Amino acid sequence: MRKLAVALIGIYLVSPALPQQPNPNSPEPISKVAPVYPPIARAAHVSGTVAIDLTIDKTGHVRAAKAVSGPPMLVGAALDSVKQWVYKPFLEDGKATEKTVRTYVNFNMPPPANPDDQEIGKRYFPAFEACQNALRDPDTKSAAASCSASAEIAATFSDQERFIERRSAYVYAASANLRDKQFDHALFYAEKAVTVVLQGHDDGSGSNAAYSVRAQAEAAIGNLTGADADLTTAENFERKAIQNLVKDAPQLVEHEYTPTLKNQLLFHARVLDALKNPSEADAKRQEAAKL
Repeated sequence: MRKLAVALIGIYLVSPALPQQPNPNSPEPISKVAPVYPPIARAAHVSGTVAIDLTIDKTGHVRAAKAVSGPPMLVGAALDSVKQWVYKPFLEDGKATEKTVRTYVNFNMPPPANPDDQEIGKRYFPAFEACQNALRDPDTKSAAASCSASAEIAATFSDQERFIERRSAYVYAASANLRDKQFDHALFYAEKAVTVVLQGHDDGSGSNAAYSVRAQAEAAIGNLTGADADLTTAENFERKAIQNLVKDAPQLVEHEYTPTLKNQLLFHARVLDALKNPSEADAKRQEAAKL
């Protein structure tokens, strides 16, 4: 059973999505409404940049707005803001014309009230960046060590703060250890990621990542029943995330969320095959084929 489980995990295992660096160059509006920081994002210490494609009509007003990338908790607030912006009309041959531009809305968290967490952050963020860089390298042992070190620093944050940072660090550490076939270590960090999710300050894709990586770790050690249950939970989180964002951020859904769900469904089908449940396995494959 363990050999079968290890073979399964080799089919599905992928590194966490690594952040892309946005191009900051975009036209500035002549009238701008600042975004309102969503309370749940502030509580979860979610910050970052939302990239949005705007369609500007001939009068300089925003006719349409679609989010391209960014933290899901911040997308709605960013869209509400930019839809109120006004640009100087774009001219072609002296005539006003409709134009599509890309803009970026930044959400910057104020310093944390807890001074200990602020000091921990000075060590954590460089360590987490080192983990992300290590995951781009084929040296799996180096990545496992780097991401485990980042997770250990994250564990020193207050358990009532830095929810996203802690969950992210644990997911990355679990993924890096899976790549290095250190399955017990992977499960240890995956359990910690799910514990953070259960505190209730996370978004759908983040919660999906925690349950998904725990399922991979469970499958790797031969606990296919546990993997089956966690994959079901992960898929439900991803479906909900897709439903919430498909209208306002279709590119994000198409290029990140939908492929994630498809991979999970196909991996889940293999788990169900191993559990001798062909009808449910076929249902997962059929759902994946429609994505």
